[in-house]
Amino acid sequence: LQALLAVARPGITLSGFIYTPAKSTPKKVSRTFVISGNSATRDALRAYQLALQEVSFVSTAVLPVSAYAQSSDIPFTITLTLTP
Repeated sequence: LQALLAVARPGITLSGFIYTPAKSTPKKVSRTFVISGNSATRDALRAYQLALQEVSFVSTAVLPVSAYAQSSDIPFTITLTLTP
């Protein structure tokens, strides 16, 4: 959590976190971390998503396209898949 909070996030206000421990399926083990919050602008939201993808233990940072429907004051939920 500390490493994720250290990611620069100008224009972003965080409001919630959900961690799901490892779930094993026959082909893989996955852990997820969901971050929710509010973004001042689309550009700030996109920059934050890209910054999260650069964290060494994050394999994906998924943000639904529908988050970009608003131009400002955007509520969002980003789902991170963590590397094993």
